[in-house]
Parts: sequence; C-alpha cells; structure tokens
Amino acid sequence: MEFEIREIERESIKVLSILLVIAIIVSFIFHSISFLLGLLLGYIINLIVFRIIQVETDATLAIGGKYSAGLILLIGLAKLALRALGFIVAIKFPMIFHIISVFVGYFVIKLTIFYLGYRMRKE
Repeated sequence: MEFEIREIERESIKVLSILLVIAIIVSFIFHSISFLLGLLLGYIINLIVFRIIQVETDATLAIGGKYSAGLILLIGLAKLALRALGFIVAIKFPMIFHIISVFVGYFVIKLTIFYLGYRMRKE
C-alpha cells in the first residue's frame, strides 16, 4: 500500500473540507468560531509534521549508520514539540482555538491514508 506524498496531501484537502463543514455546523450551534480555527491550527501543524517525517525518512536513509538513531530521536522530539505547541496555544487561547478540534486536526493525514487504503482495497 504505497501512496504518493502529493496524492496524500491532495486527498487530505478533501478530508479537511468534510471536517470543516462539520466544524462550521458545530461553530454555528455553539456560536463560537474556535472549533473551526482549532481544526485549521491542528491541520497546519499536522502538515508540518508530515513534511518533517518526509525529511526524516530521506535523511535517515542518506546518513545511515550510527548517526541515524540520534537524528531520529531529535526529529521525534521536534515533532512532539510542534504538537505540544498546538495544544499550548489552544490552552492559552481557548476562545480562539478549541483544544478538541486541534486534536482532530492532528488526525487529518492519518484519516486520509486510511481512506486511500480503503479505496485502494475496494478497487
């Protein structure tokens, strides 16, 4: 089950648009735009982490040897720090970013990969 990076990013826009419609409906119900903005914040951080994973994979294969373990550790900490930053921003500004929607935004790429895998098995 191999997907092109661009295909995943392109399809993630479709998954995001479905989630945005849901977030807009929830925002209207609760009279708060924080659901929508939290989802967008989570998605942007998720895209950055996805790009970091691409760079990590390429660099690990290029470097190889004993330095790759240290590189994986440092990049893993960077990804963790980015995700933590999204949660910290949501905690500091709860009227602007809803923490649950930030959490859902972190899973858009993963949902996209599951969707593409399902579609590929169905064909």
